Amino acid sequence: MHQSRGLKFIVLSAIVSLSSALQSCHRVDPKRVDICFAVSSYKNHTTDTKDVSIHFSARFEGRKGWAAVGIGGEMKGGLMVVMYPGVKDGDVTTSIRTAPGHVPPEVMKTTSFPVIHVTRTWVSTNGIHNTQLLCYDCESWAGSELDVESSKQKWIWSANFMQETQSEDPELMLNIHTDRGIATLNMESSYEKNPEGEVVAQVSEDRISTNDEPAEEKHHHKHKTFGLVSIHGILLTISFMSLSGGILAIRSGIINSFKMHWVVQSTAGGGIVVGCLMGIWMSFAHGGHFSTFHQMIGLTILPGIIAQALLGYWHHINYVKLGRRTAISNYHVWVGRAVLAVGNINVGLGLNLAHASSLSFHLYFSALILQLAILLPMWYFWSRGLSITDVLEKRGQSGSKRVVGGGGRGEGGRGGEEYVSVEQDPFIIDEDDVLEDELDGDGERGKDLEMR
Repeated sequence: MHQSRGLKFIVLSAIVSLSSALQSCHRVDPKRVDICFAVSSYKNHTTDTKDVSIHFSARFEGRKGWAAVGIGGEMKGGLMVVMYPGVKDGDVTTSIRTAPGHVPPEVMKTTSFPVIHVTRTWVSTNGIHNTQLLCYDCESWAGSELDVESSKQKWIWSANFMQETQSEDPELMLNIHTDRGIATLNMESSYEKNPEGEVVAQVSEDRISTNDEPAEEKHHHKHKTFGLVSIHGILLTISFMSLSGGILAIRSGIINSFKMHWVVQSTAGGGIVVGCLMGIWMSFAHGGHFSTFHQMIGLTILPGIIAQALLGYWHHINYVKLGRRTAISNYHVWVGRAVLAVGNINVGLGLNLAHASSLSFHLYFSALILQLAILLPMWYFWSRGLSITDVLEKRGQSGSKRVVGGGGRGEGGRGGEEYVSVEQDPFIIDEDDVLEDELDGDGERGKDLEMR
């Protein structure tokens, strides 16, 4: 009889401990972020320490992504619990990590941290992934401050809903978070000074925050207007747009078209190089991971724009020497086309990776439309032997720029006219273009226009 009463008392004590657990829940979107963590702490009279029980739960749509919760108000030095789906349905992988700064957390490389036991992991019937842990003498962690009797204890949380995880590796390399936030918890409300039974934190089924204060949540990982990430994006967006302006210049048909072309393209190319180097630096600053399409494409754009500039210079040297286009001209053109197209696509991928605002996407699509509005008509008219000035002015009024009735290409080319100004025909390749790096058999020069 006494044993039965004692058992009932222990069970009742455990139930009381569960009901008084502190709970913090955060939802951005059920398909994006849906996490909760409950915390209970108590005085361990056997070891004379303060232990902390944690129940961490998260929904992973499509079994993708990861979630983390940590002690303290910042990532630097925080003691973090990271959870993600295992290989098989029903599996949950949990790892204890920290970070030296605002970078993806990594598994502890030191033994000087509290003993943490993962007591249970499971997946609920509704798809919620769960892990329960017990952190012994948790206040001994020196990386971040923890006071189990504080009424304003800071905790951080973060999540990534896109990364393909499904791994049993506790040291899985993590992509940067897509959402994050800070919670202020009243730890004092869940602290048991003289526990009569087992103290176990338990997230409630209603998944509603209790005993915590409204927290600052940064759902979309917004960046400072003039921060490094924003400068990186703005610089590359303007630079890639400017490339279209440089193409327009060389195809305009005006006297200084070549000079305008190389000045604009050199400036834009320099901006692209600087922007790519900024992106590489930020990737290393965030753990040295190059695992997104945006990063990998950026790594190909950097050598591409450098090669484009070198090919352009080589093409110019050949033209001055031979008076016509060569095979290098083709390479310069097609590498330029590839860099322009891939670069514009990568700007959009970067906006998506940074979870940019709808205004940023509207500006991006407006820039794409503007470039197409410039390039498509230009290519259309040029394929018919017309420059921009031909479209804007009546034929024959630009006599200072043309010689009518000339030989060479004028006879079988574009309306009986030959362009006197050099390097104005960058993109159109006609059947009569000679691409070998040598003079014509009769020694004539200048029949073919320079291509950039």
